[in-house]
Formats: sequence, structure tokens, C-alpha cells
Amino acid sequence: MELSIIIASFNNKDLLSGCLSSIYNAVEGHDYEVIVVDNDSNDKSAEMVQKEYPQARLIRNRTNKGFSKACNQGILLSGGRNILFLNNDTEILGDSLKAMTEFLDQHNGVGIIGAQMLSLEGKAYRSCFRFPNLLEQLFARKIFNSKIMDSCPISLIYPDWNSGKTIEVDWVSGAALMIKKEVIQQIGSFDEEFFFYFEDVDLCFRANQVGFKVCYLPQAKIIHGGQSSTRHDSGRFEIEWLKSRLRYFKKHHSRLVVVFIKFLMATGSIVRIVSLLVASLFAPGKCKGYKDAVSANSQLLALALKG
Repeated sequence: MELSIIIASFNNKDLLSGCLSSIYNAVEGHDYEVIVVDNDSNDKSAEMVQKEYPQARLIRNRTNKGFSKACNQGILLSGGRNILFLNNDTEILGDSLKAMTEFLDQHNGVGIIGAQMLSLEGKAYRSCFRFPNLLEQLFARKIFNSKIMDSCPISLIYPDWNSGKTIEVDWVSGAALMIKKEVIQQIGSFDEEFFFYFEDVDLCFRANQVGFKVCYLPQAKIIHGGQSSTRHDSGRFEIEWLKSRLRYFKKHHSRLVVVFIKFLMATGSIVRIVSLLVASLFAPGKCKGYKDAVSANSQLLALALKG
């Protein structure tokens, strides 16, 4: 079989339907299968798949197992020589599937490719990056809320990401990531300790470590609604993002680097907590939701201080 398409899904029934519709419009002429892994959605997403897309293979989990575990469930059932992981809020455009499968098949040294992501308005946005590094961590906006120039040497951003050319990169977004099955057989599947976020970074890092290249293919274009599963509980997923980031550094960097990063996290959390408390005293009318923000930063502080 040429291609297995795996969608780990939680809620967003209508978006999932649009995603599946775009897939079946794009796969004509391909030897393929579609596997949907539903993470205990409460909006009848699974029922919609059964009724409207009976040709898709459906796995129904009784709990939300997270992105990594759900994708791994799909991998176990997959029969394609290439596997495409898609978020449920994506839509495939044109011949993107053909472009991705042909590129992988024609380049032996490439193990993973990512597509160009487009907003709902059709504007391209970054979906390929360099691996996280210590200096970047110092200036990361999620630590001190600071921004760094895209052209800065420590930035995770490739200056030519939007040049329209295929480029070799460190990692690509798991929202639309295609990988050769042989790569998974060699390095293993997603690390299930990553509940949400950084599982794609980790997978690309491990592929890179054994010599497979990762490429960004802008000729393949996919609309991505953007964090539809997370926007209703952004505080919780902010915590998950930082937990996963810390786990990534623990897994792939020295203990000294991890200690320094945890120090930065703790310092940034303390600064934000103090700033929020002071602001609430002198300008209470402008501090809506500050209690939730203090609570979230307190959780980050506890995470940073944890052994």
C-alpha cells in the first residue's frame, strides 16, 4: 500500500468532516487507507465518521490518550509504506498528497517531510524549524514573553522558509507530517510520554540522529485551522507545552542544560507572578483573569522546582 493517513482527533466534528472530505477528494489514483483515532470526543465526532465516512477505519478510545498514543494506535494498524499524520482541523489542497509521496519515494535519504501550512485566509505561516537550543530558550517568549529577530543566529526560524523552495530542516510540524514506514521501524514511533506538543520535534530529532533527512516541501499545501482542540482551554495547554518542552530537553540534553532551563522557567514565573500581583493592587480594573494567570504561573514554578 502506498499511503496510510492517520488522524488523531478530539472533538471538532465539523472540521474533521471537512478534513476527511478533502482527503477523499485528493486520494483518487492512490493506493491508500484512512485511519481515524477518536480520543473520546463528546461532540459525536466518532458517530459522524461511522455514518458519513464508513470507508475510514475508526478507533474509539474511552479516554483522551493524547496525540502520541493515538497516532501510535493508528501506526499499529497501518499498511502503507508512507504514513501521513494529519490534524483534524486541516484540509488538503490540490495535488499535495501526490507531491509528498513522490518526493519521499524519489529521495532515499529523506525520511520525513512537512507541507506548507496555510491559514484560513490562505496566508502561509511557519511550520518548519530548527531544534530548540539553550540560547533560544533564554529568550523564548513562553519563558520571558520576549521576542527575537527571525534572522538572529539562535532563532528557531529558517530565514528562507517562505522562499517557495524545498529546504532541509531540523523538524516539521506534526499537523501534516509524512514519514516513511521504514523510518518508524528503525527509530520507533512517537514517544508517548509527550501527551501533546514536542512529539513531532522528538520524532524528527531521532530520525536525524540515525541519518535521515527532514525536508519542508512548500509545493504541498494544507490549510490548518490552528489549535482548534486547544483554544477553549489555552491555560491548560500552555502548561502542557512547557511540560513537553522540558521533557524534550531532559531527553536530549545534558543535566546541566536542564538545570539552567528550569532556573529560567522558575525565574520567569516568579517575575510574572509578582508583576500580576502588583498590577492587581494598583490597577485592578485592568487585570481581568489575573487569578487564573497567577495560578498558571504557580504551576509552572512548581514544575520548574520539581526534581
